[in-house]
Amino acid sequence: TRANLASFVEKTRTTDPAGAAQMEQQFATMDVIGAIGAAMLESGLNKDNIADAHTVWAVNAWSAVHGDMTQTPPETAIAVSQQTAMAFLQVPELVDADDATKQEMAESLLIQAALIIAAQEAAADDPALVKQLADAVRQGAKASGLDLDAIQLTDTGFVPVKG
Repeated sequence: TRANLASFVEKTRTTDPAGAAQMEQQFATMDVIGAIGAAMLESGLNKDNIADAHTVWAVNAWSAVHGDMTQTPPETAIAVSQQTAMAFLQVPELVDADDATKQEMAESLLIQAALIIAAQEAAADDPALVKQLADAVRQGAKASGLDLDAIQLTDTGFVPVKG
């Protein structure tokens, strides 16, 4: 985990040196992954499960893009995790990845989710910042293959937007 967090900081340093320094300090003073993991347990999710980590990222990304700050019910989170696990079974690179690679991916997703949440909270009172955040998250998700405008978060997980 320490190596993964250090790698995340270094990658961030190239585009956001100040943000990377702030992250590095936070990572040194608290167990960020442990804190995220404890919050995930409340929804029945596990920080060590890559589908669950992707769920946390995807739900938070969707929420940022759609301006939704409400708490996701555990049933919804579990439904998304089940969808994600089924989708991941279709990706040989994930199925065949070793545990260290899966851990690195999961921790990266969890850190990204935490950054989205922090940015949402910081931007809450500034509509221009909310829009900037939504645009940045939308673009990042799209680059990862997830079109957040084409799906709706429901009690049964993500469903295509009708229209």
